[in-house]
Order: sequence, then C-alpha cells, then structure tokens
Amino acid sequence: MSAPMNIREMIAHNTKLQKQLNTKNKKYYGDMIVYIRSSGIDDRRGEELLLELLLHLIQAQKEGRSAQDVFGSDPSGYCRELVSQLPRPKMVDRLSMLVMIPWIAVTWLFLAEGLMGLLLLVTSTPDGYSNQMSLAFLLGLALTSLLLVKLVMLLMNRTAFTEHNRKFYVLFLLLYIVSIAAVVAAGFFLKSYLPVFSVSPWAAFVIFAVGYAGQKYWLRSGAK
Repeated sequence: MSAPMNIREMIAHNTKLQKQLNTKNKKYYGDMIVYIRSSGIDDRRGEELLLELLLHLIQAQKEGRSAQDVFGSDPSGYCRELVSQLPRPKMVDRLSMLVMIPWIAVTWLFLAEGLMGLLLLVTSTPDGYSNQMSLAFLLGLALTSLLLVKLVMLLMNRTAFTEHNRKFYVLFLLLYIVSIAAVVAAGFFLKSYLPVFSVSPWAAFVIFAVGYAGQKYWLRSGAK
C-alpha cells in the first residue's frame, strides 16, 4: 500500500486532476478552492476535502453532469457547511504561522537592505557603509505583515464566488497602501523610544541567509 500524500503532494495531484475539467466546471471548482483554502481550517483536512470534491466532480462530468448539478446553485453555502464540519489548525500550527509570517517579511527586508547597501558601497559610498535599522520599523513590519495576510485571506474568502473580482483587487491595493503607511508611521512615532542599530550589507546578507534557511525548513515541515 502506498504511503499517504503530504499536503504539497495533494496540491500537486489536485492541480494535475483539474486538467480533466471543462471550462465551466473548472471555474466553479476554482472558486471552491479559494473559499476552502482561505477558511482557516486545518490544511491537511482541507486538501483532503478538495481532492474528494474534485474526484466526485470528475466522475459526474463523465456522466454528463455539471458542477452546479452536483454541488448546487449556492456553492458558498455548500462550502460553508462543509467547512463548519472540519477542525481548525492545532494551536502549535497557529503559533507557527504567527511567527513565520513576520519572519518571512523581515527576512526579505534584510535582503533588500543588503542589496541596497552593497549598491551604495560600490557606487558612491566609502568603505564602512552601514544602514541604520530601527527596531520600531521591524516591529511595525512584523505586525503589519500579520494583519495584511489575515485581511487578504478574509477578502479572498468573501469574494470567492463573485462574478467580478475587481472589488478584491481594489481592496487589496488599498490594504497594501495602508500597510505601508502603517509601517512608516510606526517607525516614525516609535523611533525615539526604541533602539536604532547599524547593519552592514554583509551582516544583512547573513541575516537573510539564516532567515531564508528557517523559512525553507518551515515550508517543508508544514507540507507534511
């Protein structure tokens, strides 16, 4: 008997099977994917449910039935009922997510800082260049990244079955602008209360490397 698939394998298998759907059924099922994956349920149980729904839909399509024939004319209500029966992520998984979202945001910030510092060092800045990094800015970035991800997931969930997704893109743009403004504001108002430290380009690259290694490890362990 073959070993059960991990989450990453289930997603890849799901993507491959979707090629068997016609255009209309694929659109219907694609909205179900967005809704279920953005509902805050346990990832493994969610992917298992999506595979089960897909296999059921493929069989129905072979019999000449559409997704609406199988799942009804109210996909939002149907998915809501299914999701309500599935467990939420374990506390350790939720805590892991709360740590890793800011971790990823700060990690890539240090790559940007390192590249910018290296550019200035090579082009116009004397040896010994280092960037001034505010702890207030880092904290603001960490908190804002958490809020932004949460709001984007909520927007995806609320707009999953709408005919036009323009509303989602407009709201996402607004959220992005507000998030940047919040980080800048936090850095400005808190910089006099929290320390500021110097980071050379080389130190920024080292911090990025450590952060990226942690990010890769988390993604691998989370896909099990």
